[in-house]
Amino acid sequence: MKKLAALILVLIMMTGTALADTSVLNTESVYPVVTSELTLDMLGPRDASQGEWEDLKFFKKWQEITGVKLNIETVPEDNWATAINLRMMEEGNLPDFIYAGGITAAQEVDWGDDQGILLPLEELIPQYMPNLSALLDADPVLRSSITTPAGHIYCLPWINDMPRDLTSGKYWINNAWLQKLGIAEPKTVDELYAALKAFKEQDPNGNGQADEIPYSGTKQIKDFYRTLAWWGKNIDNNNQLGTTDDGEVYYGPLTPEWKEMVTFWANAWKDGLVDTQIFEMDSAALKAKGQAEGDQTLGMFQTAGAFLVIPSEQNEDYTIVSCLVKNEGDTPVWTRTTGLSRGTLAITCECEYPEVVLRMADWVYEWKEYEGGIYNMRGEAGVDFYYVDENGEQTEQAKIDREHLVLEYTGYDSFEVKRAKVLTANSGSTTPGIGGGTMPQVIYPLNDWINTEVERQQIPFWKVAYPDVYLSAEDTNRAADLKVQLDYAVETWTAQFITGSKSVETDYDAFLSEIQKLGEEYLAIYQAAYAK
Repeated sequence: MKKLAALILVLIMMTGTALADTSVLNTESVYPVVTSELTLDMLGPRDASQGEWEDLKFFKKWQEITGVKLNIETVPEDNWATAINLRMMEEGNLPDFIYAGGITAAQEVDWGDDQGILLPLEELIPQYMPNLSALLDADPVLRSSITTPAGHIYCLPWINDMPRDLTSGKYWINNAWLQKLGIAEPKTVDELYAALKAFKEQDPNGNGQADEIPYSGTKQIKDFYRTLAWWGKNIDNNNQLGTTDDGEVYYGPLTPEWKEMVTFWANAWKDGLVDTQIFEMDSAALKAKGQAEGDQTLGMFQTAGAFLVIPSEQNEDYTIVSCLVKNEGDTPVWTRTTGLSRGTLAITCECEYPEVVLRMADWVYEWKEYEGGIYNMRGEAGVDFYYVDENGEQTEQAKIDREHLVLEYTGYDSFEVKRAKVLTANSGSTTPGIGGGTMPQVIYPLNDWINTEVERQQIPFWKVAYPDVYLSAEDTNRAADLKVQLDYAVETWTAQFITGSKSVETDYDAFLSEIQKLGEEYLAIYQAAYAK
């Protein structure tokens, strides 16, 4: 029945005939969206950090400006994966739309292309979503990234355009130590190695003790994987895939450069340049080391911002490590993400007013005229944030210019806590909408330093390693099975190589032998998807 309903929808779209009764739509102005009372059922996963969704300011404002009442149903995030799979089998009891559901590419293909539970939106978006349509028209890759192999768009995206959020990993090095030791900013892997060795041997914190830790981090072994880019092979940190300029896909662990990367870190471990607790520590433990009383001991680490590890007053002592190269003259490269998160809003086949849902959702894809995008991110101007000039002063001109803002979170530990508790599901969940890259910038010196360093050291060398693609249901399942096996093998072997319990010289062939066949099959699936 659901499959038939979706087929009818597609046929009607192809003939150019409107499916739903659009008499409730307001055609005289953008808002409110409807001219008569309408209630829609919305379902989504509520993160434990969030307040009740019906109490969040965003959902109240969304209903107020659009004129649509929402019957909001949430499921605890921890139970969502099971709950949504069961709910999608309840014919006659589906919500009108799913919000912030994290619907996967495989689920889009299954629930959309195969079962017809989700409505295709590609013909409706141009009619009812001018803001999102403009973004899709401006970036063809964005459109293709949310279009299934059958040619349909089932889910609206979150589009993050904040540069500091798009970069894959930031390795912060103690530039104050480099300057004290007279060492130039490293540009090659050998120069970095020499700098780390100097950190260990030349007492850069000046306390007369051998307490410096040249490189530290957390038990996220993928922080080592990212550095493969220093040998010219940037990879997506989720699937370890990359692409050449000729359209060939490669799997990082099967490249010769992987062995070079592993050798670098194995030697660093052997020479005492890597924290021996690195595979045991979480972010809290790393922060405890960085903010311990006494002299600073950390030379380099990976995190979103240095101030998350070391005292904020030392923030600008640390700079992002340059996109290193193996040899002088090589072309640097660093991985950036697409900034796209799929699966943030989907409309089910039981929704009688899909055009209303899309008109509602379009509010969050712009911020300048109706402020939907910024309300989703920051809340209400003049209450939750204030427009200010570049000096942080609230002036009438600042309200007109809308270039900078300061956040108001009195009574909360941070603005993020306030966002989750009282403002928006955008904190803790991936919602439809746009990031803050083109919005007024928050005056926050600690983040400003991240922005400065990302622009200086990474943006010039950015490359998307592997784009967002869709797989068939069969390929999705097979790729998932292969990934589980490959991830375990690669993580285990790589950790053993780095710590010296396995020898790169004598055991590397055994590693390749274990992953070769699986890796080649995995690679073939994604090569075929990339070529489509």
